[in-house]
Amino acid sequence: MTVSDSGGRRMMGPWLLSDILGGGISAQVFAGAHRFSGKEAAVKVLRQDRSRRLEDGVRFLREGRLLSKLDHPSIPELLDMGVGDRSRMFLAIQRFPGRDIRTILQGLGGRTVEIRRQVRDDLLLPAWTHVAAALQHAHQRGIGHGDVTPSNILVDGRGGAAGLVDWGLARRFDPPAEPDPPLDGPKGVLRVHGTPGYVAPETLGAERVQPCPATDIYSLGAVLFHILAFQPAIQASTVPGRLAAAWQPVQDPRELAPDMHVPDHLAVLAMRAMSVDPAHRPASAAEFRAEAETA
Repeated sequence: MTVSDSGGRRMMGPWLLSDILGGGISAQVFAGAHRFSGKEAAVKVLRQDRSRRLEDGVRFLREGRLLSKLDHPSIPELLDMGVGDRSRMFLAIQRFPGRDIRTILQGLGGRTVEIRRQVRDDLLLPAWTHVAAALQHAHQRGIGHGDVTPSNILVDGRGGAAGLVDWGLARRFDPPAEPDPPLDGPKGVLRVHGTPGYVAPETLGAERVQPCPATDIYSLGAVLFHILAFQPAIQASTVPGRLAAAWQPVQDPRELAPDMHVPDHLAVLAMRAMSVDPAHRPASAAEFRAEAETA
């Protein structure tokens, strides 16, 4: 398997790689096109320095397997998976158009409140309902996402479609998944599997709770709160501060952003979804979505 074709372009398996779309500690995501069909994809490639780590390899394979079991218009389709240059694993995933909600919110921060309310009501809240439907589908298949955040929701401003991406922390909860392999690194260090400010507090304890409907609903509530107020529910500036704040009731978005005219029923629903006690949250993504759509 080579890393370039005759024109010098980088390759991973049959995929020609171009621009870097993003990435994290363990993987990079490239824009890709199939060398024969020309089909476009987002190609996620395990970093070279992580390719021998058992935990990263297991998680990478799990992401591919779980995506292959999902079939929803707001969940990216797995197009290909394999091993390319230097034994690096890759996933070729359907590429959604548009920008992520976090970027949209930040870009509109300096605009008038009227414009922010219009974008929220006409674009972002409908996108949120698409994501809630995607989670409903995944949960019905026994799969939790594990990292529902504004950064992982792409919105097409032209067509109005939305996609819930980055299933790298997804886990099967029905039937329960096997435990992860032992973690590398120093013992006794708190490892956060999710995004501080959006991750459910019960996942932060000594006995790690795997992604499941209740944890995804907390995160979906945090996204709803951020959309409603154009500010995150948890305002702490440091990671330890955001983790500690997850154990406290959140502020009412109507008080945090009075000029946004947050609808009463959505404000109450977002706060309930972010309850510290999972039993107080909506029982399912279907219930959450139905209550949000009820005027």
